[in-house]
Amino acid sequence: MTSHSTPSVSIVIPNFNCLAYLPQCLQSIEQQTYTHYEILFVDDGSTDGSREYLTELSHTHPHISLILSERGGPGAARNLGVSQAKVNG
Repeated sequence: MTSHSTPSVSIVIPNFNCLAYLPQCLQSIEQQTYTHYEILFVDDGSTDGSREYLTELSHTHPHISLILSERGGPGAARNLGVSQAKVNG
């Protein structure tokens, strides 16, 4: 788990209807030895329950942020996440 100070790494993950893969994705990140990071999930208009799952995660995990958007595609979702990341440059 990350500390509450400014992270050194921002992980931006675009999501559109990938609920089945989100637990494994998060588990993979949290198993890494480096822990000074933030995770920004950008939900791009999901209708499969992803938004609800990610909303719950963002409320219970302080290093996870959820950004909601409406079907701009994966490139636009990544760009939105990068624009809101705490780590720039």
